[in-house]
Amino acid sequence: MAGISASRIAHLSASERRPRVGIAIVLLSALAWTVLAAIQRDVLYDGLAVVSSTLALAGALSFFFWQAPPGRESFRLLGIFVAAQTFLSSGLSIIRRVDTGALPSVPSEAAFSFAVESSVAFAGAFLVGAFLTSPRAKKVEEPVDVNAIGLTPFVALALAVIASVLVVQGALTTTIDNVSRLGTLPQLVFNVTLVSSMLTATWILTKRSTRLPLAIVLVGHFFITFYTSMLGVVVFAIRDIVLAYIFLGKKIPKLLLVAVVGGILLFNPVKMLFRQQAADRRSTGTALTFDQAVSFWGEGVDEVWTGSNKRSRPEHDAIDSAANRLDYNWVAAHIHATVGRRIPFEMGGTYEDIPMMFVPRVLYPSKPISFGYTRTRWLIKLGLVTRRSAERVAFAVPASAEAYWNFGWPGIFGVGGLLGMAVGGLLRMGPRDPVARTGFAVTLVVSLGQFLDMLVWVIPLFGSVALAGVLSSLFCRLGRLRIRTRSATASAQQLAVARER
Repeated sequence: MAGISASRIAHLSASERRPRVGIAIVLLSALAWTVLAAIQRDVLYDGLAVVSSTLALAGALSFFFWQAPPGRESFRLLGIFVAAQTFLSSGLSIIRRVDTGALPSVPSEAAFSFAVESSVAFAGAFLVGAFLTSPRAKKVEEPVDVNAIGLTPFVALALAVIASVLVVQGALTTTIDNVSRLGTLPQLVFNVTLVSSMLTATWILTKRSTRLPLAIVLVGHFFITFYTSMLGVVVFAIRDIVLAYIFLGKKIPKLLLVAVVGGILLFNPVKMLFRQQAADRRSTGTALTFDQAVSFWGEGVDEVWTGSNKRSRPEHDAIDSAANRLDYNWVAAHIHATVGRRIPFEMGGTYEDIPMMFVPRVLYPSKPISFGYTRTRWLIKLGLVTRRSAERVAFAVPASAEAYWNFGWPGIFGVGGLLGMAVGGLLRMGPRDPVARTGFAVTLVVSLGQFLDMLVWVIPLFGSVALAGVLSSLFCRLGRLRIRTRSATASAQQLAVARER
């Protein structure tokens, strides 16, 4: 110990304390949630559902505090995202009261408990499969030259502008006639999740200012939310930035988190009022102007939060509304109560449309759409909609419930495990450039780490994620190539001058 400085000893002590603090937080959070869920759970959820939800929460926190070795960072990020979305979309709902009057079938404790248990089992099988095939830990971390990585200022600005224009255009397009003939290809090439996470990583790793490009991306998302009231657009943009921080092991700016939570609590109860007024305006055949949008938001905030029209507990309404949008336990419960009794197991039938989704519409102009075929016919078979009601509503079928619909409980573990192995194998495509690798990992996680819908919508994303892996490296090399070319030319000129002398 004599050769180790005092500061080094302090650093080692802090490193030893960090895992202990993380373990304590995980255990205390799991205990607190278990007690709360046991007391507040709806009668349709049993004790095993409580335990399953606790496992999801503990898993998310454990992955967050895990000091992953070099090479395992992408798997850690995947674990955080999968476990957290499983808890938020299924486990959290056990403390919410189930509206039995709105259910399509008679509820049972076994059916609703199945919804939580199956989603946690599917996520667990997925993560085990991903662990088996994901990149192994490295013994030695490769040194990084900050001058030779990341996005150059010109490339960063260009990507931010193009991605923002495309995402705004896509969000505000209302008819199929206004869509580009290239379909979604431009949005895939200039993927806004890939761009925003790479901009964040460039800022963190190189200290190269990308504040203007990031501001352009965020302004584009705020613009969409401002005119459409789709609050999730801004939340997803912040999500991508936060995931980049987590992937790189950096502290998330507290101000950013406070702004997100505060914005959701403030505007979520207001957005329905905005939509009603905006719909009335559009029904007259006139477009919504900037001044009108400002007025509608102001009137909504005033009615919900201030004055004599202030509503009771709007913050509770905001949280409950957000939780309700994620809660598809009733769909899984309906499948558990229906499949094997009124309708047979599909034995892989719901996956038959997946190959068709890989065929571009330009090559298959008559390719069926979701309405009336890809989604609708399965919802009709479940008895959740009719052909007439399908014109107005559609429901997502969680991937875990879909796996059960096909093969029962073996399908939950089998499909989840195979999907995880495929995603883990795709993680091996991670680029060498740390900025490109960050963008690729974040894009992969948000695309393939959520199971809130049928796999016919998830599997085709493997292609877009693979494309993101290639593009992320290309974007990082564009500016570097130009700089190197200029440097080589300047060096050659200097050498020629020296020889002449």
